[in-house]
Amino acid sequence: MKTRMSQLVVALIFVTLFAVNAKATKHDVKASSHENTEVALEFENWMMDENVWSTGTAHYAEVTEPGLELESWMTIPLVWDFQTKDLALEEWMTDEKVWDAESPITIETETEKDLTMEYWMVNRDIWN
Repeated sequence: MKTRMSQLVVALIFVTLFAVNAKATKHDVKASSHENTEVALEFENWMMDENVWSTGTAHYAEVTEPGLELESWMTIPLVWDFQTKDLALEEWMTDEKVWDAESPITIETETEKDLTMEYWMVNRDIWN
């Protein structure tokens, strides 16, 4: 009995809240209310100062990169002596047609057979 009463009270509260919201009035919103209005711009002293605009010298610092130097690892033969026995020239690497920009290249592409509908794809018993 208590749960039935508490459910009834909760239901009445919800109905009351929805009834109050139902009486809300509609407010018309005009497009002009969405526009941003800017404050009037004002001139400052430095904007009108002739000395600021008439000077031809720019106050930029010239940035230079440090000189390039050889480091020890760059001259050690062991760093550059790596094994190349797994590398091999392939036919396309030496084909002049591949590297000639003016000749059209025809590349054979792999094709797949057409897909077919199988029984399990359309069986209603499987999908329902």
